[in-house]
Amino acid sequence: MDYTEVTICQEKMDDGVTRANAIFPHMMATVIMRRYAPGTLTVLLLNLPVSVLLLHQALQEGYVTWLTFTWAGPLVVVCIIILIPIMFAIGKRLPGFKN
Repeated sequence: MDYTEVTICQEKMDDGVTRANAIFPHMMATVIMRRYAPGTLTVLLLNLPVSVLLLHQALQEGYVTWLTFTWAGPLVVVCIIILIPIMFAIGKRLPGFKN
């Protein structure tokens, strides 16, 4: 893969994260709490459709293959999940953070 392919692949994996973010936590929170969770409408009307269209286009044009997407997509999601508590811990140590 050249630089352009890697960059486009990275952007498509970010789209996978966006779709995961649409389902977890926004839509799940709405269903579980049985009330509107902030961000759900934006995710459903903007983020989810746009990311699905971008992934579809990348697959059609050959910028991303299903093989790459099936291993890299979950890997990116797992890395972000691992990084979330680390980022919160770093954020708590920043000056001006109020608990």
